[in-house]
Amino acid sequence: MMTRAAQAARVIFMADSQAKYADSVNNYGAFLSTLRQYVAAQQPLSIQF
Repeated sequence: MMTRAAQAARVIFMADSQAKYADSVNNYGAFLSTLRQYVAAQQPLSIQF
């Protein structure tokens, strides 16, 4: 009984850590795309100067 609960907790923990890793990767990708858009928007200004 205890080992089954421990296995279930381990599986839930692994799935949770994988989900957090996927979330951080998605957040990083969104940050990069936003940064790329910002740099693209700033490009004409830097060319004028």
